[in-house]
Amino acid sequence: MKRKSIGFKAIIVLLLVMTVQLSFPAMAATKKSQALAAYRTYLEGRKGGYVTFSVIYLNNDSVPELVVNREIFTWKNGSMIRIKNPNESMYMITGYYKKKGILVQEYVHGGYYPSDVIDYAKMSGTALTVKLEDFKSGETNISTGKVKWGHTYHKISSSGSQKITKSAFNKALKKLVKTRKKTKIKAYENTETNRAKQLK
Repeated sequence: MKRKSIGFKAIIVLLLVMTVQLSFPAMAATKKSQALAAYRTYLEGRKGGYVTFSVIYLNNDSVPELVVNREIFTWKNGSMIRIKNPNESMYMITGYYKKKGILVQEYVHGGYYPSDVIDYAKMSGTALTVKLEDFKSGETNISTGKVKWGHTYHKISSSGSQKITKSAFNKALKKLVKTRKKTKIKAYENTETNRAKQLK
C-alpha cells in the first residue's frame, strides 16, 4: 500500500508540473497576440504624415515592443503604453540589443560645427534612461571645407555626465549587453500590407 501511495502522489505531482509548463507558453502567446492586435489598431488610426514602424523585442520577455517613428510602445498589464524617452524629440531610434533592454538612438547635426551623437539607453519598466554616450563633434575649415573631428565618450548617471576612455566605454557597454550583438532597426512604411506581414 505504501508503494502504491507514493506512486500515485508522484503521478499527481508530474501532472501538475506538466500543466504549469504547458500553461506558460499559452499565456505568453495570448499576451503577444493581444499586444500585436493593439499595435495594429493603433497604426491603422495613424493618419497624416509619413509613418514608419518596427516590431522589436527590447525587454526580456516574449511580447514585442512597437517603434513608430521616434516613439516606442510596450505592452504592460493588458495595455499599450508609451515608453518615456528623454531623447524622443531629437534622436532617431537606430538599433537595439535584443532582450537586453538597451536601445540605441542617434542624433546627427550638420553645418560648420557638425556632430554625431549615439546614446545607449536602458529600458526599465516603462521608461528609458541614458547610460552611455558616444559623442563625435567637428569643426569645418571654411577655406578647405574639411572637417576636423573630435571624439569623446561619456558615462551618464543621475549625478551627470562623466567623460571616460574608449576602453572604459566598451567595457561598460559589454556589461550592459553581455555577448549580444546590436540589431539594426528596419523601419516599414505604415501600409496594410506591411502591417499584415509584421504584426503576426
